Amino acid sequence: MRIMSAVNTIGRVEVRKPAILGPEEIRFPAAVRQLIAGKAADYPESEATTLLAQHGREGLVAVNPGESDADALLRAKSVRMDYCRRSLYAYRQNYAAVKARGGEPTLPGNVQRGWLKEYRALRKELGEDEVLTATDVPGVSNIKDQTDTIGEEMRPFGLSEDIAPTEQAANLGGFDL
Repeated sequence: MRIMSAVNTIGRVEVRKPAILGPEEIRFPAAVRQLIAGKAADYPESEATTLLAQHGREGLVAVNPGESDADALLRAKSVRMDYCRRSLYAYRQNYAAVKARGGEPTLPGNVQRGWLKEYRALRKELGEDEVLTATDVPGVSNIKDQTDTIGEEMRPFGLSEDIAPTEQAANLGGFDL
C-alpha cells in the first residue's frame, strides 16, 4: 500500500509476530518507519494499516489507486490542517473549562504555538477561510513593559481572561470571608 504524509513523523510497526516457546512468549522489538513529508512510500498491507491507525488523523493518508502524489499530498495537508484546528479547539475548550472552575489554566506551550503556526501556514497554502479567529503569537521581543502578558498570551488563541467573572464573591450561606 502506498502512503503519503504531510509531516515528518516516525511510526512503529510489528514486523515479526511473537514466538511462543512452551510457557514463555518472546516479543520482538518493533521496527521504526520514518515517514517523510511529501514523499509517497510503499509499505506492506499490515504495516500500512498500523501506520494509518497510529498517524492517520495527524496527516497520513493512503494513496488511492489512480491518484497522483500531488493530489494525495493535498489531501494529507487538508487532514493535517483539520488536526491542528481540532487540537487548538481542544486547548481552547480546556482553557475555558479550567478558567470557569476558577483554576489556573496552562499557558500555551511550544506544542500549541507549533499547531497555530502550522495551521496558519496550511490555511494560507490551501486557501481556506480562517476558522480560528486568532492573531499571531507574540514573541519575547514583542512584549512591552507594563502590559498584561497573560492576556496578550491568550488573545492569539482566541481566549480572553474574563471567561468567568472573578469580581463576584460566592454566596457561602451567610459566612463572610
